[in-house]
Amino acid sequence: MSVPSVDEHGHRRASKREQRGVRNFGRLLLIVAATPFVLGLYGCVMGALTLQWPRTEAKILGSDLRIHLTQTRGPDGTSQTDTRATVDVAYSYSVNGRDYVSGEIEPYIWGMQNSALSRKHKERYPKGAVVSAAYNPENPAEAYLEPRPSATSMMFLGIGLVIGLSGLYLHWCAKRGIGRMET
Repeated sequence: MSVPSVDEHGHRRASKREQRGVRNFGRLLLIVAATPFVLGLYGCVMGALTLQWPRTEAKILGSDLRIHLTQTRGPDGTSQTDTRATVDVAYSYSVNGRDYVSGEIEPYIWGMQNSALSRKHKERYPKGAVVSAAYNPENPAEAYLEPRPSATSMMFLGIGLVIGLSGLYLHWCAKRGIGRMET
């Protein structure tokens, strides 16, 4: 019978097999982290580039807040209502004497809207308001009311970082023989 190795603090060191399992789980986390990290990084970089775009005056043509209700049953059988809000904004603007219409508020949100932010957008962009819009100088049909990295892009980047750093930490622990996975 072999005696398990112990580190300088008196903690049991993981066996080679346990280290391999932890290392493989760390690699799996790195693979899972890649998609949200790359998507978020791309959105943040491209969103930051919109900060340099020229601005023009835009008029809000319409601002429609939609409330989505979803009925579900809880584990105890009680009815629960989930509320989600989205906003649709349309605005017109002119660049070099040509008129354009857009509905984009933030760049790179990939169809995801935060309910609280949607309500703020409804208040911030009422019908008839005159606001500033940033437009792409190479393609003036592309414009945003809030040019910057979007909250959605930053969320994806953050999720990818947390998962990826967790994977790196597990990989680091396994290389040093720290910890073990219980099966």
